[in-house]
Amino acid sequence: MEVTSEPLLLPDDYRAERGEEADRWPWVSRTSPRFVPDELLELKANELVRSTGGLHNGHIKLKFDQFTNGVRSLARLVTLKGG
Repeated sequence: MEVTSEPLLLPDDYRAERGEEADRWPWVSRTSPRFVPDELLELKANELVRSTGGLHNGHIKLKFDQFTNGVRSLARLVTLKGG
């Protein structure tokens, strides 16, 4: 995804779409897709980081090298699938 806006606090369309959930995560950054695969690509968490012990509630904060490794891993998956 490419971030296309500054962070916005509770934009009207977001609040209307998300309802009460918007109060829990009130900040929104508008985005535009950059990579949209034709099919599901499975990338395991341990392909990004050695230990997934820090994976709480489905979220993990990546360091820059972990992020770039993830992007490269996705590119390899696309190449292997013939995409």
